[in-house]
Amino acid sequence: VVFGASGFLGKNIKKLFEQEKNYQILFPSRKEVDLLKFDELNDFIISQPEETVFINSAAVVGSVHSGLEREILLINENTRLNLNIFSSLS
Repeated sequence: VVFGASGFLGKNIKKLFEQEKNYQILFPSRKEVDLLKFDELNDFIISQPEETVFINSAAVVGSVHSGLEREILLINENTRLNLNIFSSLS
């Protein structure tokens, strides 16, 4: 499972894995799994087989200008996003 497959880093990871034929690779979109909603994310994670590998390249981002206007919000959302992932996986 690759989270954040629509972002810059995620797109490049996705390109590498799309060529892989030996495994089922999932690239869930934000509409499929909202990483900021713990219960939704946790349900998704526990529904995956035990041997599933998770790669996180997700982040809440924006332009430099918008980032400067909402820097606390970006820090808050990115912290929540990562804590949700780590908490669900533990």
